[in-house]
Amino acid sequence: RPDAFAYLETHCHDPYLDDESREVAAALDAAAADFVRRSQRAGMMRSGPPDVLVAMVFGAFVGLHKHARLRGRSLSRSELDTARDATWHMVAA
Repeated sequence: RPDAFAYLETHCHDPYLDDESREVAAALDAAAADFVRRSQRAGMMRSGPPDVLVAMVFGAFVGLHKHARLRGRSLSRSELDTARDATWHMVAA
């Protein structure tokens, strides 16, 4: 849902979220941080604060989405593979 994603990424939603929505967001953040910690313990991901590493990857994803949207087309398999590899190298051990 590219249009919904674009909308969500251009608005600050916190002021009008209810408690349940904030809990869902917190659970998603906690799951992502837990994934990073487990990956770090396994030696697969670089050291550093999990929330920072998650933000870096998410920022890359947002930038990639905006890039594709501005071009008015979906990214090719090759472009997606390039993005995946570059993003992984950003956080890999």
